[in-house]
Amino acid sequence: MGNIIDYINEFQSFDFNEKPFLSVDGLVLACFAYFDFGKMVPTISEGSENVTIDNLSKSQNYDEMFIDTFDPLKSEELFQAMLHSKRFGNISLNYYVNEHDEKEEKQFSAITIFFGDSVFIAYRGTDNSFVGWKENFNMSYIPVIPSQKEASVYIDYVAKLTNAQIYLGGHSKGGNLSIYCASNCGEEIQDRIVAIYSYDAPGFKEDIHTQTGYLRVVDRILKFVPNSSIVGMLLLQENNYFIVESNVRGILQHDAFSWMIENGDFVYLESLKEDSIQLNSILNTLIANISDDERKRLVDVIYKIIMKNQIKSANEFVSNWKKVVFGILIGIKGMSKDTRKSITQTARSLFFQMVKIG
Repeated sequence: MGNIIDYINEFQSFDFNEKPFLSVDGLVLACFAYFDFGKMVPTISEGSENVTIDNLSKSQNYDEMFIDTFDPLKSEELFQAMLHSKRFGNISLNYYVNEHDEKEEKQFSAITIFFGDSVFIAYRGTDNSFVGWKENFNMSYIPVIPSQKEASVYIDYVAKLTNAQIYLGGHSKGGNLSIYCASNCGEEIQDRIVAIYSYDAPGFKEDIHTQTGYLRVVDRILKFVPNSSIVGMLLLQENNYFIVESNVRGILQHDAFSWMIENGDFVYLESLKEDSIQLNSILNTLIANISDDERKRLVDVIYKIIMKNQIKSANEFVSNWKKVVFGILIGIKGMSKDTRKSITQTARSLFFQMVKIG
C-alpha cells in the first residue's frame, strides 16, 4: 500500500486513454490545487495560452509553488512525480484564481486543468491564511459563503471558454465548492459534467439535497472520507460516501497524503471508527441545537484562539489542542446555560480525541 505519490509512480506509464480517469486521479489534482501558481499560470481575465506542467518546472518562481502548502516537501515530491509521469506530464493549466479578502472573509482559489478532451476544475480547500480558516467556520451559520458564490461564477466562465467535458473536485472546502457549483449551474453545463469529486469536505448549513439542481447531478457526486473523518462529516452531508483507510489517526487523517492506495484505487473500509461517529454526532447536534447568533459567537471565539496561537493547519491544531479547548471554555462564559453545557460536552469529546492521537 502507498499514497498518491506512490500511485503516480506505479501508473506513470499510462495516459488517460490507456487507463481512464480514476477517483485517485481526482485526489491528485485536488492536492495539486493547493500549489501557488501566481506569476506562472494565466489568470481568468488574461486570456493567455495554457501553461504546461513542464513550463512550471522551469519557471524562476518554481520554489514559490510549495512554500505555503501544508507540507512543502511532499507537495514538491507530488509535483515531480506528476512531471515525470506519462499520466500527468502532458496536462496543461489555465484560468488561475487566488483571492483573499479579509473584509468579506473570503478565501477562494481555483484552477482549470486540461487533459485529453476534458478539463478538471479544481477548487482549493482551506489554505494557510487566517481568513481561510474564518470562512471555513462561517459555513456553520452563513447559508452561502463568498467562496461558494465565486465557485459558481468560475464554472460558468470556464464553461464558456471550452467545449470540453467537465470534471470537478476538491479537498476539504474545495469539495464543498465543487458540489455547490455543480448543483447551481445551468442545465447545459450540468449535462457536460462527468463527475464531481469531494474529498473529506464539510457539508452545508442548509439542506441542498432536495433542490432540483442538486438532484440533476447527485448520481455523479463521489464523496470520500477517511475512517476517522471529522471535517467531512460536519453539517448536512451526502448520504452515500466511500470510507478510505489512512495511516494516521484522528483529525490528522484530513491530510490527503495519509490516504492509502493499492492496485490503483483507495483502500476501502466498511465503516467509520466508533470514536469518529460519536464525536461527529456530538458536533452536529451542537450545531443543530444552537442559534445562528450563538454559532457566530462560538466561531468568533475559536477564530480568536486560532489567531492568538498562529494555528494554520490540522497538525498545528493538534499541537495546540489544550489551548483551543480551554480557550473555548473560557470564551463561552457569556452564553446561555444550555449552550455552555453543549459546548462543554463537545470540548470534552474533543479533549479525549486529542489524547488518543497523542
